[in-house]
Amino acid sequence: MNKIKQISLIILLLVIGGKLFGQDLSVGDVEHMFDRFKKRPFKFTGGISANQVFYGADGIDSRRSPYTYYLSGNLNVSFYGWNFPFTFSFSDQENQYQTPPFQSYDRYGMTPYYKWIKLHGGYSSMTFSPYTYNGYTFLGGGAELTPGIFNISTFYGRLHEAIEEDTSENITPVYKRMGYGFKFGVKKESDYVDVMFFKAEDDVNSLENVSEESEVKPGENLVVGIKGGKMILKKIKLEAEYASTAITRDIRSEKQTEDVPFLFANLKGLFSPTVSSEYYNAYKTSLNYSGGSYGVGLAYEHIDPGYETMGAYYFNNDLEKITVMVIHPY
Repeated sequence: MNKIKQISLIILLLVIGGKLFGQDLSVGDVEHMFDRFKKRPFKFTGGISANQVFYGADGIDSRRSPYTYYLSGNLNVSFYGWNFPFTFSFSDQENQYQTPPFQSYDRYGMTPYYKWIKLHGGYSSMTFSPYTYNGYTFLGGGAELTPGIFNISTFYGRLHEAIEEDTSENITPVYKRMGYGFKFGVKKESDYVDVMFFKAEDDVNSLENVSEESEVKPGENLVVGIKGGKMILKKIKLEAEYASTAITRDIRSEKQTEDVPFLFANLKGLFSPTVSSEYYNAYKTSLNYSGGSYGVGLAYEHIDPGYETMGAYYFNNDLEKITVMVIHPY
């Protein structure tokens, strides 16, 4: 009889909570500056865990390593108002690349922040909007700044690792993909407006060999969008968002100068149209009324068939939706 035995052992290595040292310099009291430095300036929290898997098979070929470990953790160090969150995960397993995000299991990242400044380093993610860049993990650096009524977000990094084709292991090749984005917004009370763009492009030279049978081609994507909201008569909120995407299926194909939408034809240096380029739009608008004890709203959303952004893991297109909302407390 064929038998497969698998045992998982999870070990909690470290859990640290509460204050080892704590202090806040948000109050600018010069008279007590030296007293504060004598007190406890650090706060250290977080945890580390290990997961071990033992595997055995009788009567059939082994399908995996007999022993595997996974190590992950999150730590945060606070120092006079600055916070330094650090996350990591490591494993002795070979990387599995068949599904997104096409990154190795070994990851690390830090997101220090202080008041209106937040920085990203290592593996991280950000979100601009559902139609542009929406939480896709990158390896690189970024920043989110919210001084006063302004908000500025930007990042640059690797979205995909290059993965060589291996037909014996049924591994599909993946080009190395780099990406960057920028969002600028202004918000005053309930009124706001955001302008954003996202760019991703595959590195043609990142793979040594790609078989003719493979349908994988190096692509490019540029998405621009704008969204905003306005409060009308203190009780009616109008919100709208529009985004346009340009997808190039093969950046090696012949360049194109005709039949290119005005927006993308004039973004030289950011996008190079080819005969394999396609263009789509998405937009959404809503109108909501908030009364004293109830609320009603109406929303309309349209996404062109074929709409796609390389800044999201999954995306529904070919969509037209009307939503009616009624909110009443019971």
